[in-house]
Amino acid sequence: MTFEVRVTRHWSGKTYNVDLVSWQRGEGMASGRAFNVSKSEAQKVAAKSAKLYDAEINWKETGD
Repeated sequence: MTFEVRVTRHWSGKTYNVDLVSWQRGEGMASGRAFNVSKSEAQKVAAKSAKLYDAEINWKETGD
């Protein structure tokens, strides 16, 4: 099982959401770590989660 920390823009466009995604056999399951937080808080949560789960941090700034 591998892990990914995914940081996406909140629908408001001003804040961020942080999810931990666990990947197994090509399928991923997301678990919310932070919702509607500032960019600095999202960076802190993402860094902590990435360290705990030995995961890569992926920022998705746009809504695509």
